[in-house]
Amino acid sequence: MTDPFFADSLGFTRSKLLEVYYFRMWLSLIVSGALHGLVFLPVALSLWGGQGSLSFPRRQFPSFKS
Repeated sequence: MTDPFFADSLGFTRSKLLEVYYFRMWLSLIVSGALHGLVFLPVALSLWGGQGSLSFPRRQFPSFKS
C-alpha cells in the first residue's frame, strides 16, 4: 500500500545515486521480463512443453512432383 507513495517521493529526489540505481533496477527488470517472455519461455516450451493438442485434423496438401 505504501509503494506508490514511495515511488512518487523518488521522483522528487535530488540524489543522483538513487536516480541512477532505480533507473537501472527498473530497466533491468523490464529487459529481463521481456527476454523471459519472448525468448526463454518459448524456447523452454518448445523443448519440454509436450506436443499440445489440435482441435482439427491437419490438412494434407497434394505434392507436385515433376
